[in-house]
Amino acid sequence: MRFGILGPVEAFTGDHTVTLGQPRHRALLAYLLLHPHRVTTIDQLIGALWGDDAPTSARDQIHVAVSALRRSLRALPADTAVLTTAGGYRLTLDGATVDAHLFTDTVATARQATAAGAHARAAGLLTDALALWRGEALADVRAAFAATARQRLKDHRLDAEEQLADAELARGRPEQAIRLLSDLVELRPSRERLAGRLMLALHGCGRTAEAMQVYENLRRHLAQEYGTDPGPAVRQVHLQLLRGTLRASPPPAGPDRTARVVPRQLPAAPAVFAGRRREWAQLDGVLAAMRPRTPAVVAVVGTAGVGKTALALNWAHSVADRFPDGQLYLNLRGFDGRRPMGTAEAVRTLIDAVAEDVHQIPERLDAQIGLLRSLLAERSVLLVLDNVRDAEQARPLLPGSAASLTVVTSRNQLPGLVAAEGAEPVLLDLLSAAEARELLGTRLGPRRVAEAGAAVDAIVQACARLPLALTIVAARAATYPDLALSRLADELRPARHGLDPFAGPDTEAGIRAAFRWSYQALSASGAALFRLLGLHPGPDVAAPAAASLAAVPLRAARLLLVELVHANLLAEHAPGRWSMHDLLRTFAAELAEESLPEQEQAQAVRRLVDHLLHTAHAADTVLQPFRKPTALAPAPDGVTVHPVSDMDEALAWFDGERAALLAAVDRAAEAGWDEQAWLLAWSLETYLDRRARWREWHDSQLPALAAAQRHGSPSMRASSHRGLATALSKMGRHDEAYGHHQQGLALSTAIGDGQGAARSLRSIAFLLEEQGRHDEALTHAREAVAVSDSLGDAMSAARARNLVGWLHAQLGDHQQALAHCQRAARELDAMGNRNALAHTLDSLGFIHRCRGEAELAVSYYLQAVRLYRETGHRYGEAESLIRLGETHQAVGATEACAQAWEAASAILDDLPNAVAAQLRDSIPI
Repeated sequence: MRFGILGPVEAFTGDHTVTLGQPRHRALLAYLLLHPHRVTTIDQLIGALWGDDAPTSARDQIHVAVSALRRSLRALPADTAVLTTAGGYRLTLDGATVDAHLFTDTVATARQATAAGAHARAAGLLTDALALWRGEALADVRAAFAATARQRLKDHRLDAEEQLADAELARGRPEQAIRLLSDLVELRPSRERLAGRLMLALHGCGRTAEAMQVYENLRRHLAQEYGTDPGPAVRQVHLQLLRGTLRASPPPAGPDRTARVVPRQLPAAPAVFAGRRREWAQLDGVLAAMRPRTPAVVAVVGTAGVGKTALALNWAHSVADRFPDGQLYLNLRGFDGRRPMGTAEAVRTLIDAVAEDVHQIPERLDAQIGLLRSLLAERSVLLVLDNVRDAEQARPLLPGSAASLTVVTSRNQLPGLVAAEGAEPVLLDLLSAAEARELLGTRLGPRRVAEAGAAVDAIVQACARLPLALTIVAARAATYPDLALSRLADELRPARHGLDPFAGPDTEAGIRAAFRWSYQALSASGAALFRLLGLHPGPDVAAPAAASLAAVPLRAARLLLVELVHANLLAEHAPGRWSMHDLLRTFAAELAEESLPEQEQAQAVRRLVDHLLHTAHAADTVLQPFRKPTALAPAPDGVTVHPVSDMDEALAWFDGERAALLAAVDRAAEAGWDEQAWLLAWSLETYLDRRARWREWHDSQLPALAAAQRHGSPSMRASSHRGLATALSKMGRHDEAYGHHQQGLALSTAIGDGQGAARSLRSIAFLLEEQGRHDEALTHAREAVAVSDSLGDAMSAARARNLVGWLHAQLGDHQQALAHCQRAARELDAMGNRNALAHTLDSLGFIHRCRGEAELAVSYYLQAVRLYRETGHRYGEAESLIRLGETHQAVGATEACAQAWEAASAILDDLPNAVAAQLRDSIPI
């Protein structure tokens, strides 16, 4: 049994070829085949398949693809499976092979044969390895990861062809080598070694004039591209051709390493280092995947003080012996308060480290860059470029060939290096709490840390799990061994001292100094926005919110955010969303407090609240167009309102701004902006319900209710009581919910708000139904129908009529239930209320299932699932999928049952834990 990715993604069983699934399923399999026996997280799979363009349904699509893949694999003879683990998925390949791995292993065996002088055996192995290719690797895969993986595999193939050419030359068969080398020289025109081999092969066949032309082509190419001449090895071959003294045997494999000093430039690694096991393993993985003569680049990126240099140097020392031609180190001073190192200085510094004759260094910078690449062309070196400002600063220094590895550290994310040079990004985030404790333990001793208990947790929290902050605090605690860590934790409380405790014994090593180096490099507008971001209440910010804070146009805000990212004072952690860690936020808040009058701070926050309110109101109207609107004044000057055009965009906006919206309700209530506080909470209700975030719904309604009471509006108070009651009901706090429902009903009745009263009656019926009090619930539901009919409110009446039908079904009267729900479905469908129709279709599915009409039940449940999915009602979709699975199970359709329950479980993975646990318990698997 063999899997193939060196061509289209296929499986081979004997002479039979099996194409595996749909394109997305094959892409998923291909990625897993590239990383077998390794746990791959769902986020990694999403990034691999879609990159930055992942749809909101990406997690669901992954789960569906995994299920389909498992079904395909079960039909194959080998024991191959996609296993679910705590961290994600793992592909096992027991009894099966992958052609790409077989290719790599065979090439490695051939290399050993070459080293032993068995050139004929090496040529045979390499021929067999290359025969595994069936065209372009991953030919039918169009996922985000495919282009990079395809190029890497292509490079490995070219390396194998070059190795085969060497073997053919070594066994005296230059004719066979010429065909391979001619194609390789065309594909890799800068590789001097290939040109030299081709010259030797052509000469061995009596084609010396063609060999001379190969040299001339190489010389012209290097002069045009790099401003340099061919290196000494190829020049020697050319000279021997001219003199007629060239022997028909391979030239020396490389320069004499014993004739020069091997550079060992790595500085001592920071002693206080802990954690980073995942990132360390990622670096190890890059090293393990390297192939001879194939350079690699790793970009270790993260914010100020996150420990980029500590990781890079500790890891570099651990693998230094893997690079026999030396280790080079350069601090490019991108972010340390000094002038960044220029390209000319950096290139000359590296040339001085590796050149044997400094008198041959050309004057022009582009020629020097070409010389540097030529000097590194046949060497295996580890190059650490520390503190890089941007991709342009690093790019001229990268080796163009050879088995070299470059590790770049930067506060910038270096997207240009990742895209153009194929750099592997190693994203350094804050330490985990356990890693932070481990770091403190390495400096203070595990016993002192263990004995401090909760004090250490407080220190970790105050340091925002930032390695630089933890190191500064650990240094102080080590300097004063009698200082209780509980006292130190108390001193670190942000409300007391801000960043003062992190000044450190050397102010240049303090947190403020590290941040200020980046801050002082900003433009005046960039600095102003950074200060204002300290007033933002959420964990991250989008461009329209930033524009409203600063009262600037949206395009200007985007440019300023990019500037802050380049300064690494912000990180675009998701497309269109920027964040900073807590200590940077504290720094920004300190700057705002120092430089902005209170009135300006309040005006900025008010603009942000108005931005969130007006956009939330518009998004809520898209989610629930049949909801009675509330009056909203036009957005004030300086406020940017994010346009929301459809359901997916509305849900995505709410998902992104949820934390900021919830915080804004509290901020508005604290500032006395009562109407804004109430309106924000009101605009959140539909979204929080569809995402099953009932605790947040409850928490947002408390300040909204208080604001409504201060405002004095009975209708606002009634609405808040209803919202709070519904959230309490869904949380299982039925007695509290009933009290608030009664207050809402009483207020609506007192002011003659019939629609509000009908909503209260309907909500009370739901509450009673959840408690199993079906007869009482039916009475309230019928009253809700009557009130709605009397008002001519067809929408409210139809929704209440569905509830009447559902309650009849619970009481066993399926004929009455069917009549009420069928009428409700016709009315809701005619009015276009998809979410309410989904509820009703789910009711009809339940009714037909109870009547023993499984086929009709399945049809209604599938329609309900589709509508719930379209309207973003995750909890409703999961409920209907569970009932669909139960229906399939009842008639023995076990495969369909499993698919429905797997899809429900996938949704539950994204729901809040308490909600998910409650619903997952109802899945009988």
